[in-house]
Amino acid sequence: MGAVVFLMAAWFTFDTYSLRKDFSLLSRALGLGSIAVSEAIAGLNSGNDLLSYIGFIMLALGAVFVIGSFLKQQQLQVQAVVVIPSFAAWGTYLEGVAAILFTAIAALSFRRARAEFNNTWRPFSLAFLLLAAASVAALSAHGSETAPASLISYVLEFAGFVSLARW
Repeated sequence: MGAVVFLMAAWFTFDTYSLRKDFSLLSRALGLGSIAVSEAIAGLNSGNDLLSYIGFIMLALGAVFVIGSFLKQQQLQVQAVVVIPSFAAWGTYLEGVAAILFTAIAALSFRRARAEFNNTWRPFSLAFLLLAAASVAALSAHGSETAPASLISYVLEFAGFVSLARW
């Protein structure tokens, strides 16, 4: 469901970009599209470390693009990964990075909503705040898919997707 919601948000943002050529809209559309690809990879992945890394790279890249759309940066760069250790060894750290990136997106979009007196940004902010909370809950699960923290992270992730779909 997450991939479909992010793809829908990316599509609508790109459609807006076709009407108003603005770097921030293009950056946001690319970011949401990258996160959609990340969600699709996460849904199809069955424990393959390489796919997990590719999915996280797409997630991080997408989050950086969305953050860049609020900061109006003109150049964004991503460093290449040369050595690929097991994803299980780094998974908890990467969930923490995702939580930080999602929190930054929520804060920046909330700040934009307050500055512009535009309440349409609030579901977007709430969605990324819920996704950040889901990442934090996944950190507490310690790799167990049936731990209460893991189940809470799934519920929070679903609520984030619903909020993003509402936006």
